[in-house]
Amino acid sequence: MTSTATITGNNPTGNVAFTANGTTLGTVPLISGKATLQTSFATAGTYSVTAAYGGDGANAASNLPEVAIVVARPDYSIQAQPKSATIRAGQSATFSITLTATGGYSGTINLSCGSLPSEATCSFTQASVNPAGEPLPAT
Repeated sequence: MTSTATITGNNPTGNVAFTANGTTLGTVPLISGKATLQTSFATAGTYSVTAAYGGDGANAASNLPEVAIVVARPDYSIQAQPKSATIRAGQSATFSITLTATGGYSGTINLSCGSLPSEATCSFTQASVNPAGEPLPAT
C-alpha cells in the first residue's frame, strides 16, 4: 500500500510520520511538498492511518485527517446456478458453479458432493480448481 501526504504552505520541509492504529509505520522526508510511504499490513482488519507533519521554520506542524484502510482476508465465494433442482429417477441435472477469489485468495479449492441419497451420483468436470470467477460445469 502506498500512502502519500501532501503538505502545502511556504515551501514546506521536514518529515511526515505515518501511523496505523497508534503504531508507527514510518517517517519519511517531504520532497516537493509530498511524503510517500510504501507499507503493508500482515493481518486482515481495519486500520486507521494518520500522517503528522512536524513543521519547520515557516510552516506550523499539522495532522492530516485519518483514513480508514480495510485489508481483506483472502477468501472465496461460491455460487450455483440454478440454486436447486428436483430430479426424478432416471433424470439428471447440470449446475454451473462459480468460484470467485476475494482479498487476493490464490489457493486451491477441492470440490466434493457431500452426502447424497443412496442412488444418486455426482461428479465435477474439475474437482480441484483455483478460482478465477469462471463457471465450472458439474453434473
